[in-house]
Amino acid sequence: MIFCDLNIPYPIVEPKATPVGNVAREQLTDVITKCFDLGYQLVALNQTIVDAPSKAKPVVIRPCPVVSSTHGNVTRGQNDVSATRQSGLAFAKRVTDTKSIYQLKRLTVITSDARVNYELSNPTEITKEYDILAVQPTTEDTFRLACGTYNIDLIALDLSKKLPFYFKMNSVNQAIERGIYFEICYSAAMKDNVSRRNLISNAMSLCRATRGRNIIISSEARRPLEVRSPYDIVNLGTLFSLNQDRAKHALTTCPRAVLYRCETRLFAFRSAILTDTDVTANPRKRKPDQGPSEPMSLKKARDA
Repeated sequence: MIFCDLNIPYPIVEPKATPVGNVAREQLTDVITKCFDLGYQLVALNQTIVDAPSKAKPVVIRPCPVVSSTHGNVTRGQNDVSATRQSGLAFAKRVTDTKSIYQLKRLTVITSDARVNYELSNPTEITKEYDILAVQPTTEDTFRLACGTYNIDLIALDLSKKLPFYFKMNSVNQAIERGIYFEICYSAAMKDNVSRRNLISNAMSLCRATRGRNIIISSEARRPLEVRSPYDIVNLGTLFSLNQDRAKHALTTCPRAVLYRCETRLFAFRSAILTDTDVTANPRKRKPDQGPSEPMSLKKARDA
């Protein structure tokens, strides 16, 4: 069992280009080191862009060297998994070494225009450069498209603000059927009372709509003080109406299931899903209130 944090913001300024870039680089290294000291074994460096990915200038995400106060230096081979994309994702999914931290690349697209659908429904050269692809919808139309159309791995929502739409069961269940996960970032609770109140209220609404399924919890920490230990986050998950098992899965099993989906999105084309049950020989009728079945990626992550 490993703990994952799939949202560590990457600085927009070019590292080592200016004094501001050097400070941002050092602060990012401190955040990753703090994650490593608290017991996280996998993090994702997140670049955020607005609207169409083709209009944005891609930033070369470089893994940070980690010097831990408890384990010393983390070697370059253990620290960088982006050299070989397919082997890196496959290795990160099954990592069990507690003396290493693995850094993946993530792209989050903040979209309010449904016309970027063609870029997020089909892989492009820019989106293929990242291990994890996420969308942050700001309108009801883009949220509906993210749940039912976009070829993405995560739906990230700014839960610290009042959302302009409600979580409808049809859209949420469609995303769960497709194996897409929803992300809750807890660092917003440390800003002010309004952000904390909005975060808890929106997270509870999301967990009720998903019934605790397909939820991951990330930090989105820009400073080391904003990172919390995994078991503190498990206790925080109970405030979001998650039980202890669901909250723990949001840090362990569900992030690994996201990596399975990432690998399928990047390296598979029109693949077929194989199941152990012969539906034609033994059909099973699902009750209307039972909800959608678990995605195959989640089952693989639990068996790993």
